[in-house]
Amino acid sequence: LSVILNESEFRAEVESRVIQRLREELAPDSMNVERGLALVMVVGEGMHHAVGMSGRACAAMGQAGVNIEMINQGSSEISMMFGVKSSDRSKAVQALYQEFFAKRLC
Repeated sequence: LSVILNESEFRAEVESRVIQRLREELAPDSMNVERGLALVMVVGEGMHHAVGMSGRACAAMGQAGVNIEMINQGSSEISMMFGVKSSDRSKAVQALYQEFFAKRLC
């Protein structure tokens, strides 16, 4: 289970209450709070029938030196969300652009 919140709104007192409620109501085996992540999404209706889209996206970011911290794909298969370090967000977007759009323009 991933809970994603805007870091600017996740002050210490809010974090404490959220963690306490999650522990009480869900009793998870473990819990981890990650800070400093940026969410980068690849979206398109054509993704539903395209084989290898996640592999291409992951490979492009890996070649750019971007470590993927989190991946989420919805059941509709029209979007993939990647969590990367905030400091790598520009590299991630550029790598995805090069993989999915710049190659088509050549």
